[in-house]
Amino acid sequence: MVPDILAEALVLRALAPDRCSPAQQEAIILRAARLRASRVVPFVLRTVQDFAAAGQAAPLDWLEALIQSGLADDSRPLIRDRLRDAEADTGPCAKRPPKSPNF
Repeated sequence: MVPDILAEALVLRALAPDRCSPAQQEAIILRAARLRASRVVPFVLRTVQDFAAAGQAAPLDWLEALIQSGLADDSRPLIRDRLRDAEADTGPCAKRPPKSPNF
């Protein structure tokens, strides 16, 4: 799906808290990454860049799960560079949006 932001919004909607628990979201993202990490990790990174600042915490949780699972190990330079670029554009990413009461 092009542009990417539409696909990201679609995934966020499909995995919304009223449809999937955080554990289910994580399981779905990790399963997809096991099948195609080279596509899923950059997708999650773009979703973090496009939606985390708007208050969507789920993409940050997905990225954390990918890193902790080791599925993002090959993408660590990409993660570092993308997050550094995002910080340069928008300021520090250290402020995590508050979790929704549904989480």
